[in-house]
Amino acid sequence: MLLLTITMLMGLLFSKGIALNECGRCSCCKNGPTRCIYYNGYTDFCLDGCIDGYFGVQCVHACHYSCQTCTNYKWCNKCKDGYYGNKCNRCRDNCQLCISFDNCTECKIGFYNGKKYLNSTYEYNDCRHRCYTNCRSCSSYYTCQECKIGYYNNGRVTINGIDYSNCAYKCDSVCKSCTSKYKCTECNDGYYFNASNDFCYRCKSNCISCSSEDMCTSCIAGRYNNHFTDCRETCKPECKSCISSDNCTYCVSGRYGTTCENKCARGCLNGQCNKSNGVCTCKTGFTSEKCMKCVNNKYGTNCDIECERGCLNNSCDDKGECSCKSGFTGDKCDRCEEGKYGNLCDKNCPITCLACYGLKNCSECVQRHWGHTCQTCPTNCLNCSSERTCSTCVKGFHGVTCSLPCNKNCNGSYCGQLTGNCSNGCNAGFYGELCDMKCSSNCLHSTCDREYGDCSHGCNTGYSGANCSPFMSHAVETQDNKEVTIGVTVGGCSFIIIVILVITVVLLTKRSVQDKIYNFSKIYLQ
Repeated sequence: MLLLTITMLMGLLFSKGIALNECGRCSCCKNGPTRCIYYNGYTDFCLDGCIDGYFGVQCVHACHYSCQTCTNYKWCNKCKDGYYGNKCNRCRDNCQLCISFDNCTECKIGFYNGKKYLNSTYEYNDCRHRCYTNCRSCSSYYTCQECKIGYYNNGRVTINGIDYSNCAYKCDSVCKSCTSKYKCTECNDGYYFNASNDFCYRCKSNCISCSSEDMCTSCIAGRYNNHFTDCRETCKPECKSCISSDNCTYCVSGRYGTTCENKCARGCLNGQCNKSNGVCTCKTGFTSEKCMKCVNNKYGTNCDIECERGCLNNSCDDKGECSCKSGFTGDKCDRCEEGKYGNLCDKNCPITCLACYGLKNCSECVQRHWGHTCQTCPTNCLNCSSERTCSTCVKGFHGVTCSLPCNKNCNGSYCGQLTGNCSNGCNAGFYGELCDMKCSSNCLHSTCDREYGDCSHGCNTGYSGANCSPFMSHAVETQDNKEVTIGVTVGGCSFIIIVILVITVVLLTKRSVQDKIYNFSKIYLQ
């Protein structure tokens, strides 16, 4: 297979009239298209021949890639450097020019022909020997023709009868190249050349390179030249480098735009994006040209939270909210609808369950049922936590199991579950916490105070007082009543006179006794 492929390629390269890189007519004529005319029966004849690499009267066919010039597809007139012969075969790797595979006439930089050392026995012409470490090019191991950057030859030195010119000396650190330690021919970055003494001096601190002390040719990041030449002007904080105050060449990490005024999207890998348009490579979980959206089935600040399983098409918004699949509910479709359970919310709960995790694992029951299997509550319970504990009774009953009826005189048949007290007041004509006491029949409208039974709306005619007792405070204007009134008045006055006489006698008696005690004491003390 490999041989067939090579054969086909060679056929394309050397087949008559075909080349991989054929040239358009007149485009490859030497001295240009104006020297391409109709001549000697040929249209587009190149009068001066072809440029290097092409052949033919119209110069449309390419020579073999190793030929510099050729007569036809089979014969090279001149080979490119590194090739030899009329078919331009490749020289050895270290040869620049050769006349055969093992006979180099010129070596590539860093290699040389001849003996490896002056005292070596064998001599080779295939450029196999490498120059001394500090030499860029050489004619022998000890003779450098050109030094590597930063080194120089200090004349020819003879040691033990051998002449050395091997670039053994190092230039001063400010020199890129030199003829002696302090004679620079070229300066390192950050220095400029002073022709008066052939030495290099440091540029100002804001310059990367300069041509003189006050002429910076390039500035450090964040500085630029506009009104001055010493890079004293500062770019905007968002710019890493700029050519003016409103034209940034590079932005700090996470910014883009002409003045780096825009932020790269949070989904950009390493916070980096294209300086001109914000396009970037996305972090895991993000998508879109500028990585501003989460991939399908992801949401959150870092697009690393999965949408709930109930989301339609596995898609949700940046808050995780979504349209629900059948059987699911909630803003995020994270739970089953009432009466459904299962991983896909496609199974029906028992009829007594509002919500469940399985046939025998209810989380919420319909009214009058309780427990994981939603058993029936006691008869008069609306809600219960066990078969012996009701939390809410139906109207007209009370007690732990709602088995006790409320008093029939409770208004609306409502009473407290624990006490049985009528919680909504009493029916007309009754009072007390249990509404088990009857108001006085003399109360107006047969209504009385709930707590004490006082007739709160007044009494029927002929009755008065809190309990509406019979009326006694006003006599009827008859003769008998007048006599009774007079008798009462006289009796009252007589009673008052008797009380006054009794008090007077007591006081007089008390005083007489005190006088006797006083006299007795006086005699005794004498």
